Order: sequence, then structure tokens, then C-alpha cells
Amino acid sequence: MLMKDRGRLFFVSMPSWSCLYRKVTFILAKAGYRAVVPDLIGFGKSDKPMIRIDYSYSKYSARMKSFIDALELRDMIIIGQYGGSTIGFRLVVGNTHRLPRVVPLRSERSYDDWLIGAIDKIADAKPKKLDVCYVASLITVFGFLSCDLMKGFVL
Repeated sequence: MLMKDRGRLFFVSMPSWSCLYRKVTFILAKAGYRAVVPDLIGFGKSDKPMIRIDYSYSKYSARMKSFIDALELRDMIIIGQYGGSTIGFRLVVGNTHRLPRVVPLRSERSYDDWLIGAIDKIADAKPKKLDVCYVASLITVFGFLSCDLMKGFVL
């Protein structure tokens, strides 16, 4: 069986939850895209462990990698908001065959400086038609972009 799973993988920041992207996921689904929005452990509708767990970015990144592996997600574009972009950057490094791109939204730039330089080099090497972060921010904040526009806008 062959399955081509193209879509968007959204990561929210702490203490947000997946409800943040409810309008965006509806628009993407209507345009024919898949959207996956997991809640981080301890937030939203996810489990709230009774024992003390590690809430660091490295642990969240490891948990999200396990999540992606379990669902066998491929060709997903990660869209991360604030700390979610930090998780996204950590996941893309070494996994570009499965997760080809990351779109940071309002990123706090808490990822390492070497990674910022690498991302800038990649961005400079490709022609830019639209400011992806700006458009994605509009989707996140207002959730009003039409399905026709979404079909024409490929992240």
C-alpha cells in the first residue's frame, strides 16, 4: 500500500493548546490538506502526569519525534508558534527527508545561533515569492484566508 501524506504539523507553545489552530485546520482541511496539531504533555487536553516530568524543550522534542514516528508522518511542514518553533527546529535537523521545512511564527529565537545562521543560508539560496512567516501569522491570528488562496499558497 502506498500512502502520500502531505500536510502541516503544528506545534503550539507552552501553555497554549491545539484549540489555537482550530480555524486554520478547518481552512486547510477544506483546501484538501491534512493538519496535525498535538497538545504537549501537561497542556490542553493531553495527559497531566501526577509525577514530576521534564518540561524542557529537549524532552518535548524527543516526545514529538516519538509521536511523528508512531504516526509515520512524512512530507509534513512543521509550523511552530513561539516555543513550538524551537521544537520544530530541533525536529527538522537530521530529519529533512521526512520533515522538509519549518515555519516559525513569532519565534522567540531560543534555538542555537548556529542554527539561525544555517537557516539564513538556506533561505537566501531559495527565491522568495511570499513572506511565509507573515502570511502564516495572518492565518494564525485572523484565520480568514480563503480556501482558494490556501490552494495557491504552498508553504
